[in-house]
Amino acid sequence: MSMLFTPYEVGNLHLENRIVLPPMATFGHKPQAGAGFVADSTLAHYSEVAKSRPGLMIVESTAVQPKNPRGTEQLGIWCDAQIEGHRRIAEAIHAENVPCLLQIQTSGVTGKNEPNPMTVSAYDSDMTGRYIKGRAMTVEEIHAVQARFVEAAVRAQQAGYDGVELHAAHGYFLCQTLSPLVNKRTDCYGGSLANRARIITEIAEEIRRRCGKDFFLAIRMGVNDPDPEAAAETIGVLKESGIQLFDLSRGFLEFDRQAHPLEVPADFPFSRLVYAAKLVKEKTQAPIIFVGGLFTPKMAEDALQAGAGDLAAIGRNFLIEPAWPEKARRGEPIQTCYDCKTCQWFTDASRCPAVRKKNLADA
Repeated sequence: MSMLFTPYEVGNLHLENRIVLPPMATFGHKPQAGAGFVADSTLAHYSEVAKSRPGLMIVESTAVQPKNPRGTEQLGIWCDAQIEGHRRIAEAIHAENVPCLLQIQTSGVTGKNEPNPMTVSAYDSDMTGRYIKGRAMTVEEIHAVQARFVEAAVRAQQAGYDGVELHAAHGYFLCQTLSPLVNKRTDCYGGSLANRARIITEIAEEIRRRCGKDFFLAIRMGVNDPDPEAAAETIGVLKESGIQLFDLSRGFLEFDRQAHPLEVPADFPFSRLVYAAKLVKEKTQAPIIFVGGLFTPKMAEDALQAGAGDLAAIGRNFLIEPAWPEKARRGEPIQTCYDCKTCQWFTDASRCPAVRKKNLADA
């Protein structure tokens, strides 16, 4: 029997299958710049994907505060006026009996349009490929940002989401707090793993207190800051705070910028991200979402069979084929992503070569 279409239970969520729409920014839908409100085209995007019934949908990275966004067109949930747009998304997804989470985030040192952004500790480097300088936050500022995350989760619950996913990957603020490469604090929020994770665990515990035991908590985190073994240890700490699902992706560093990049065995036919997830799954046995170049149903199925994790995040191929799960069920042809170095879809879907090819085939 196909693992891809086997149901999965995690916490109080029942997933019809193992297919996940991961959180992907839809800047091409252009909500009102700087205002963070859901655009009609954003709603249409999630409605279309929901109709194909993936097991779980995680709505894109959404800012918890107006300052320090990842871009001027990022969705927001920092004020009550934004709840209604998110309610429309959650209702559209639930209309297809698909559970949904909202990913919540702030950028920290990688924020756009901030010359001297605050971060967990003073930072001055070009480690990410561009020069970044950040100033260390005070404890009071840390507590204020933690409160922003908690209030965002409360609004997400009011909007009807089943839970939230904390964004601690891709170099953003919560990723910076976990990374020993960035977090050089010497107080209770730095040093040991437990201390570096404290900002997140305190957020998770307060969300649980405010939103109740049935509100689902997930986290997206890196597997390469510095390695999968460290990620496994981090999961052990985070589980104690009530986090239930671990969505594994890249951390602060790209793999090829590490001092000792992860080597993938020659007979492992998937990406380094998928291999890293497999190592973490073997060490932790925690509920794991894995991602990384899974363009076809066979690739996702084979990775599940190989033990890479419990749930397969399809990623960019959902942008090209919103009906990916339904086509996979029926065995219909799927237009695959070309894995462009710079993804064209995120800013203008009409420039995506895979979308153009699909549109020609559908004409």
